[in-house]
Amino acid sequence: MHGADEADGRAASSLVTEIALLSERLKKVYGDQAYNGVFAQPLDKWNIRFEKASRPETARGFVPVAKR
Repeated sequence: MHGADEADGRAASSLVTEIALLSERLKKVYGDQAYNGVFAQPLDKWNIRFEKASRPETARGFVPVAKR
């Protein structure tokens, strides 16, 4: 948990080591655009792939995004 004045990706990047040590079988983490940069880069060091969940380009209005 962090303050509203701190970016989500930067705040979550402090958890990368803990996430990586949860399981040696962890291969992929799903997230949205807020986690794509600062959070995704340290995951690469642990050979964990970051995949951005996004709605289809053809979708209009609210669409539940799979794998979120």
